[in-house]
Amino acid sequence: MKKITIGILIVLLSVSIFAFDTGFYRSVQTLEMGETFTGIANNQNAIFYNPAGIANSKGFFFSLPEVNVGMSEGLGNAVLKALSNWNQIQSLIQSGNSTALTIYLIQNYGPYLQNSNSLLIGSDALIGYGFGNFSIAGGAFGQLWGQSILTQYNTLSLNALAGGYAFGMAAFSFNVGDLKLNVGGTYRYGYVFPQIYSINNEFLLVADFNPNLTYESTSNVDLGTMISYGNLSFGTLWHNVLNQSTPDVRIGLGYKSDKFSAGVDLENVFNENYTIYRKLHAGISYKIFDFLTLYGGISAGWFTGGIEANLGPVFLNLGTYVLNYGNYAGYNYQRMYTVQVGIQ
Repeated sequence: MKKITIGILIVLLSVSIFAFDTGFYRSVQTLEMGETFTGIANNQNAIFYNPAGIANSKGFFFSLPEVNVGMSEGLGNAVLKALSNWNQIQSLIQSGNSTALTIYLIQNYGPYLQNSNSLLIGSDALIGYGFGNFSIAGGAFGQLWGQSILTQYNTLSLNALAGGYAFGMAAFSFNVGDLKLNVGGTYRYGYVFPQIYSINNEFLLVADFNPNLTYESTSNVDLGTMISYGNLSFGTLWHNVLNQSTPDVRIGLGYKSDKFSAGVDLENVFNENYTIYRKLHAGISYKIFDFLTLYGGISAGWFTGGIEANLGPVFLNLGTYVLNYGNYAGYNYQRMYTVQVGIQ
């Protein structure tokens, strides 16, 4: 009974391993902008997408802890249905009839969870101080990533990957006539849990819960630059400087003002397997009112977007984005729907 219940609940939570870099924090806002921020880098997310962008900060700046959860459509529908029908599920659990519980869950939730479903959970917090032409900051972030597979024959494949990091960074700015040159870097140290859950069974009825909480320590460096002229800017990010045989380089063009920002990014510039359209990302953000911001973008051929409302001491963000896996635009992707809640 316990094995069956835990196995099914884990499927509903859908955490499993896939190729994913937990050392690169995915900000909800930048994902909703098509993951376009290298050339914009005008808020705290610059620390992850281009640390050079905070060089001109003045005084204290900080980001309080927040939580963002992204789910694929099938998983999201299954979770909503499970919450609405929890009393019925709970009564079946309490009855001790494992056969009835298994049949009920397969019949009612199997159609939602067939094929693959993904989950991405993240959180970050930071504090820094800007002296005008020099800024320092520190903080922490963590992510949990997964993808479960449940076929129409009830074959189950399930694993999990997570990482948590502390980071410190510094950035400088220099004026060259009307041009402004920023340079910055981030050092992070943390732990990766490469296999939180591992289930790979022939049938859901014999699914077993097998936690493996081994972890690996890791450290790395990101370097960024930015050249600005008025509201226009060009930025670069070299991600994982210490551990990359082929440089993981992003470049971006950006325009930023108090209410509007827009950018175009190319990711993995030196990855010859990616087509140009797979590398291409574009996005915008527009603050309609002081309490309401809209996001939109294109990520490797797919639409992204979201809306964020500032509700007094908290903010709420709802949106959609894609996780791209393949070498070509428009293929091998997962559509995600996200909710973010934080304190401001």
